[in-house]
Amino acid sequence: LHALLTDHLQVALSGQYADGKIVSVVAGSAGTVGAPLESAPKTQVTAGLEYKLQPRPEWNSTARLDYAYVGQRNLSNTNTPVDPNYQLPGYGEVNLRFATEHDGWEYTTYVTNLTNAIPQIGIGIYAGGPGDYSGAFAQGAQRFVTTSPLRTFGVEIRKSF
Repeated sequence: LHALLTDHLQVALSGQYADGKIVSVVAGSAGTVGAPLESAPKTQVTAGLEYKLQPRPEWNSTARLDYAYVGQRNLSNTNTPVDPNYQLPGYGEVNLRFATEHDGWEYTTYVTNLTNAIPQIGIGIYAGGPGDYSGAFAQGAQRFVTTSPLRTFGVEIRKSF
């Protein structure tokens, strides 16, 4: 959904629901028919709000707020029923951006991951390290969690030729 509410304000909303499952298995592979697809969330939603303004006749500016949500994901497609030790929790992130252009120059300030969320993007499991994990994480295995970047502030300056 994308709507222009006024001459200056627009909104966008998108989402999906997908219940991906393995439907066939190659001989010798570890997959199980009916198991969820690896790292495929059932739900994803994005929303955005953008406001355009013209502070001076020769300047064009845009303020933007975006939100993205990714639902819980199964890390392994080889286990049925789904092992809770292999679940990555859902997460949401908020981003802000303000940009203005004038005479071929664009000046942008932004904040990504405004709420400083620390979502788990992936997990690597390695044998031989310290740890006392149960279930999928056997004793002696190390669990390394990949996350997205923490809150980030930035400035960009561009020139069009």
